[in-house]
Amino acid sequence: MAAYGAAISLKNTINSILKSSRISLVPASSIQVLRPAYEAMDRLLTALSKLDDTGYSKIRTKVNALDERIKEAVWEFEDLLESHFYDQILPQLESERGHLSFSVDLQSLQQSVDCFIQRVAVMELEYDIEVANMPEEEGEPIASRIDFGGISSNMVGLSQFFEDTRNYFLGEDEGNCLSVIGMAGVGKTTIAKKVFDDPLIQRQFELRAWVRVGRKCESIDAFDVFLPKWIPALATRCLPKQTAVMTTGN
Repeated sequence: MAAYGAAISLKNTINSILKSSRISLVPASSIQVLRPAYEAMDRLLTALSKLDDTGYSKIRTKVNALDERIKEAVWEFEDLLESHFYDQILPQLESERGHLSFSVDLQSLQQSVDCFIQRVAVMELEYDIEVANMPEEEGEPIASRIDFGGISSNMVGLSQFFEDTRNYFLGEDEGNCLSVIGMAGVGKTTIAKKVFDDPLIQRQFELRAWVRVGRKCESIDAFDVFLPKWIPALATRCLPKQTAVMTTGN
């Protein structure tokens, strides 16, 4: 999720500041201003990781919305931190060329850091509650039904990639397999759906299946848990040339 990546980024930024050989924090007690924020990111990452242990049929609408809020809060603080360093380091660069070290006072950030930690703690608690109380989807298990709900039909800037992907599956190679990997929201599922629905693909592959296997899949044994029993039966009815697999994931 986006909040996890934002927390990792901020944690790395703070770690680089605290361990930098070119930055001197003045007074020396300034180091205690940022350390609590670093520890807060550790706790936040632990909380965010709990989502991986939940079932795949859970409705995550509220959790996803909260994840977005957490991400924005972390990004906002990281921007503030970087701006603070820029404002103090730039004058030192301009006053003397060839500067090898810089002095930065963090005391003025104390209130901002305290507010940020408190804000994150509140959202972290809310996240724990939302994850623990996610409702179950009604009907069939999510992995055993075709479900395109919420997938946008627009492919801004992805038309050429779609053409290349479709042509790949329409080629002469047998047993085609293609993985589409990237950050959340860049259009992986949209591409997969467009290829799946394309008339040329439908004519080439008489038997098609759309399967969602959830966020966490570590081995073939785990994969067997998600797949409905009709998938192996469907695969055995396909000729080698007609067999293709397209997967998407972060």
